[in-house]
Amino acid sequence: MAHEKVSRGIFITTATYTKDALEFGAANPIQLLDGAGFVKKLQELPKERQDALLRFAFEGDYKTPTCASCGIKMVKRDGKRGAFWGCVNYPRCKSAFTIKE
Repeated sequence: MAHEKVSRGIFITTATYTKDALEFGAANPIQLLDGAGFVKKLQELPKERQDALLRFAFEGDYKTPTCASCGIKMVKRDGKRGAFWGCVNYPRCKSAFTIKE
């Protein structure tokens, strides 16, 4: 936020926040929204807005994960320990996770 000179921010997680994180958010111009709070905000939207978000969320290839570091689709690879999703920018980006079939 400081680097981009943004005065306020919202940080959303699908999980929950620790006490320390909540205190940090309260002491700074950061709104922390946990999974339950995010769902509540979505449910408060008018039905047509909810439908538009749902269409957007399922637009395109949603079965292939996106690299959290690079923001691009990952590729399925086979390794010594089995199949995994890996970033196409390997070895510069080492983001990967196993595929449980």
